[in-house]
Amino acid sequence: MLGELSSVRSFYSQINKIRSVDTREETIEERENLTLIVGLKCVDKVMMNIFLVVPKAMIAILLWIVGAEFMVFTRDMENLILKALALHFIIMTNVLIFESFFSPVKKDVIRKTKVVEIEGWKSRAWRSWQGEVVKLLVVVMLVVSLHLFYTNELLFQDICWKCSRTCDNACSSVFEHCTKESYFFFI
Repeated sequence: MLGELSSVRSFYSQINKIRSVDTREETIEERENLTLIVGLKCVDKVMMNIFLVVPKAMIAILLWIVGAEFMVFTRDMENLILKALALHFIIMTNVLIFESFFSPVKKDVIRKTKVVEIEGWKSRAWRSWQGEVVKLLVVVMLVVSLHLFYTNELLFQDICWKCSRTCDNACSSVFEHCTKESYFFFI
């Protein structure tokens, strides 16, 4: 899921680091087996950011939040693996659509199209080891924030589990969400 956020950042970078041109004729250069996108009109950059980058970022963020909740409430390893595979399938839907519905000629043209970016010190820094350290720290921060966000739910789940298994009082059997068959733990 964090890979989707990284691809959104790369997509945003490709759109905004390409040079601005005045006419559509200046946007593409055709070579032997390669099509180069060398520039975009300012209007195209804005439209691509609004209609491509923003929705893709929103989907990636929502998928991360919902996927984290989906996996946090898993009690056993089998369901965790199945849920992780289900999330991976959801993430790979765009690739499956591309591979299934595009003709081989269109896929080949798209694969042979490259974007020429104007590279500055920031893009070189993101690709160096310092950029990788920053990315690792962001991932650690996100995992810690998830842990803090779901602390109460996890404590409740743990208390409920202990109560339903060790409590001598009959009150623990009244709570339906404490049983293994409950919907609460399979969200």
